[in-house]
Amino acid sequence: MEKDQQFGSFKRIKERAYNRIQNKRQERIVNCFDEEFTFIRKFDEYKFNRKMTDLNITHLVLNDEYDLTHVLEADIVNPIREGSNITFGLIGPTGTGKSENATKIALHSKEINKKYMKRDTSGDYGFELCWDRNDFEEVLKILKDGDIILKDEMPKHMGKGRLTQQWAIDNILNTIRLMENTFIFVDPFNINMPCNIYLESAGMDKKTRTNRVMVLDIDKNNKEHYYGHAYIRLHDNEELRNWYEREKRKFIKRNLELGGRHKVDNVIDAEFKEGKDEELQEDLKFLKLEGVSSKKYLIFKLLREKFSPEDIIEMLKYRKKKTITTARISQIKKEMEALLKREN
Repeated sequence: MEKDQQFGSFKRIKERAYNRIQNKRQERIVNCFDEEFTFIRKFDEYKFNRKMTDLNITHLVLNDEYDLTHVLEADIVNPIREGSNITFGLIGPTGTGKSENATKIALHSKEINKKYMKRDTSGDYGFELCWDRNDFEEVLKILKDGDIILKDEMPKHMGKGRLTQQWAIDNILNTIRLMENTFIFVDPFNINMPCNIYLESAGMDKKTRTNRVMVLDIDKNNKEHYYGHAYIRLHDNEELRNWYEREKRKFIKRNLELGGRHKVDNVIDAEFKEGKDEELQEDLKFLKLEGVSSKKYLIFKLLREKFSPEDIIEMLKYRKKKTITTARISQIKKEMEALLKREN
């Protein structure tokens, strides 16, 4: 009986000691979120808290002393003013505001180009939006100084098959290093794209429409170096948000129709089915009947506002056996203008 009591006493002591250890472990996890900044999913908050606590850098999240918003602002403005380039990498779980942050950086970059460099940037809203390697490489060919590329992560729901692409990172890096542009990559790890500055989602304040991000660097060994946090005030252009979602749905639909694989020459079909503009639909239908490839279609999109589809088709047919590159776009324009003059 006495032996049983001793074992029972040892068991209770062990349980109390274990509970104290567990409580201490729980107490060590510092909560970096409050009523203002939150994530949609509580588990995302827990993982973030766990990570910051384990790295012993919760002060970089919570203390105003480490507010690096001015550093982020400088890295948006200065490369544009100095004729250099900058690559931003937006990281974090799905649904934590990465695309919104990327869009705001793109819009701010557009404003800086206009304010200091007196130039307009291309794209429907002042930046080029792309989702995959094919679109990205095509846009690279037509960029002019100051233009902005926002490469968002590919949507997770691809339906038939999985969209897999090999990014020739070395070739892309060699290209963008020579350009005076702003590059914004959402989830750059999926394509192994190194960036100048990384911004990790750290909470969203829906009342003030402000997102918090961690400012960090990632070295060649994939080790993360955190320096502080910054705040990004979201834009209020709902028309832009609706357009962004339409572009995403268009991309998903295109890949569903292509069985999850990119068949570049079929882009026209997907664009035609998605298009809302009746005039554009007619133009696309005309192009499809003429058997125009997507590379030539890209040039058509660039020139359609100035020339009729018939004129463009004639010029593209004329250059049918030659490779169409950006360097020849101006030459194509001149030839098309000459063609129009002869007809008149």
